[in-house]
Amino acid sequence: MKLRTLNHFEDAVDGETAWRRRELTTLLFSVRDARHTKQQVSLRSGLSMLYAHWEGWIKVVAELFVEYVNQQGLKHSELAAPFLGIALKKKISETEKANSASVHTNLADFMISGGFEAKAKLNSNVIRTESNLSSKVLLDITTRIGISFTPYELLSTLIDERLVGARNSIAHGEYLDLDKEKYEELHQKVLQMLNTFTTDVRESARTQRYRVTSTTLTRR
Repeated sequence: MKLRTLNHFEDAVDGETAWRRRELTTLLFSVRDARHTKQQVSLRSGLSMLYAHWEGWIKVVAELFVEYVNQQGLKHSELAAPFLGIALKKKISETEKANSASVHTNLADFMISGGFEAKAKLNSNVIRTESNLSSKVLLDITTRIGISFTPYELLSTLIDERLVGARNSIAHGEYLDLDKEKYEELHQKVLQMLNTFTTDVRESARTQRYRVTSTTLTRR
């Protein structure tokens, strides 16, 4: 996927989030319209799909952002710390695990030969939801792409218990008695968090917060 320009990136994000919004709206109407005898089935199905979009939306938008930054062709020295961390992750991981002197020497050569002035390569598969997008996993993702976790801090219990925990119970075949009003509240809160996440990622792309700043250079 070509994401060389900001417009390409924003179009990709729009395409990804638009169909998810439509489906989430359809799910909400389905829950509202379900007859009493079918409402619990509809609620459990709705909650499972709500979680699926929570995980899928966050993962794909974050991956698109990493891929967009990757296609900017920046040097290691031009990347802000979170994205420099992504670029160096593979090298650091290989060096940590290896007992081979050649691997350690390769990393040293990279640094001595001015590797930080070479073009960085970022892999979007660094975004991992662990198939269990809890508040802890979300914190890791927001930290990795350099956006604030603050909007989600007070909603951690809602994420972990009412969304992820309930979804896991349903996925494991357990019976869960759900309340329609509480489901609608959860639905709105999740959509709000997803919109906040997307807005923050867009703003990071627009303002180039993925790039090193003069202030950051001074600290380095």
